[in-house]
Amino acid sequence: MRLVFYPLMVLGAVAAPLAQAALPDPVTFHSSKVTVVFQHPDKFTDIKDMNDATDKGEVGMLGIFGKDIISTADDLLPDGDHLTMTFTDVKYAGQLPLMSNLEQSRILSSNFPPHYKFNYQVTDSSGQVIREGKVDLLDLDYHLKMSRADDPSSLRADKDEINDCLTTNLRHLK
Repeated sequence: MRLVFYPLMVLGAVAAPLAQAALPDPVTFHSSKVTVVFQHPDKFTDIKDMNDATDKGEVGMLGIFGKDIISTADDLLPDGDHLTMTFTDVKYAGQLPLMSNLEQSRILSSNFPPHYKFNYQVTDSSGQVIREGKVDLLDLDYHLKMSRADDPSSLRADKDEINDCLTTNLRHLK
């Protein structure tokens, strides 16, 4: 009996490894009080918008995340203060189903916790540093305390985690 092996060819499988991420570096969002920087996002653990993620989709997801951070921090910071957050790694909460290419379809459980690594610095109106730190945020129970049931975004758990962190660290400044 002679065994013959045929290579499994999936459309796009050959081209996919050649398509390296061309994400801008850094990806930055800002307001008058807040600057959010995603440094080397092409090296982040998981910022996919879907299994066949595109650079545009990943930047869009960072935009949703970054703008939510800005909205929360703008409300927490007193006038004249400025927050700069520089993310060095992001792993969004949940996992994309293996066979799905639909946005907003992450499976949330303690097996797939969000994980963020970032530095932050708060300065007052004179430019004096009043608070700074390095954060490695990982919460295995994140899915048990989500408060944004009305948020249709696949990033609602991520928004909750970062907003809890911001509220804890910035609320006393106002």
